[in-house]
Amino acid sequence: MAARVKSPAPHDKTIVIVAKPRKIWKALTDLKELERWYLRPVEGRFRKGESVNFTWAEREDPGLFYEHIMEVKSPRRLVHTFRFAEDACRPTLCRWDIVPNGATTKVRLVHSGWSPRNAKIRSGTDGGWDWFLSNLKTYLETGKRMPAK
Repeated sequence: MAARVKSPAPHDKTIVIVAKPRKIWKALTDLKELERWYLRPVEGRFRKGESVNFTWAEREDPGLFYEHIMEVKSPRRLVHTFRFAEDACRPTLCRWDIVPNGATTKVRLVHSGWSPRNAKIRSGTDGGWDWFLSNLKTYLETGKRMPAK
């Protein structure tokens, strides 16, 4: 009997932002707002059953990834699949929880569903999510975006 290969652990990232949940929600789900601080272009709709496509047009190695929206509970929870265009593996799953705490809000991302076959992509997204969350915080707290990673 062959040994079962263990699936890679999910990413579990949390950041505290000095902003109200609705402002964070808008930054995460409004296409024009996303293009101000994240990637350009963004196409689609953040509605259950819809899809959103992101392009890294500003990078030297432009890339494309897709999300299929699974759950929308404004302004507290967003759940979507995640898949790079070049990844032949099944999509992974991202769950965003937005929790108010006085003048700040905690944003938690759990990115799960990794398989041993997409471990290399998982490794790359680990630092990518750190940059994403730092950029979100910087944008919401200062109005500026960080340079593309």
